[in-house]
Amino acid sequence: MKMKNMTLENIAKACNGEYIGDESLKSNIITGVEKDSRLIEDGFLYVPFVGARVDGHDFINQCFEKGAICSLSEKKLDNVNGPYILVESTAQALKDIAEFYREQLDCKVIGITGSVGKTSTKSDPPFARVYASSMNRTPPIASSIFSCVFKAV
Repeated sequence: MKMKNMTLENIAKACNGEYIGDESLKSNIITGVEKDSRLIEDGFLYVPFVGARVDGHDFINQCFEKGAICSLSEKKLDNVNGPYILVESTAQALKDIAEFYREQLDCKVIGITGSVGKTSTKSDPPFARVYASSMNRTPPIASSIFSCVFKAV
């Protein structure tokens, strides 16, 4: 399912990035966002992170082969198989893109914090979907917003 107003052009603007690639693809709409190259699906935006042992940028071409339509990148890329959006920080870009996407959705957002009640609340039938997230994860809530499927309550 295509994500509302999530064209490559809008994504680049939302994260103050520089779109690099075929200009005719800027109007393409993504179907999802993923930071794990093993989970990329057709139409996804790939968000590479640099970890202690692995640099997600090394998997960008592999993600294009799996069907990604664009990638973010903190580095200028040579010999890349698709368009990418050059950003200073992929972590900050993911947060900015999540904020932009949230603004496109016509729904209420409820934040639940603390050590008690999140799991029970997310299982409560009145809620279409609630994501409990530990603030120890990076980035904490940003990647959850892209998975939201809202139902009429």
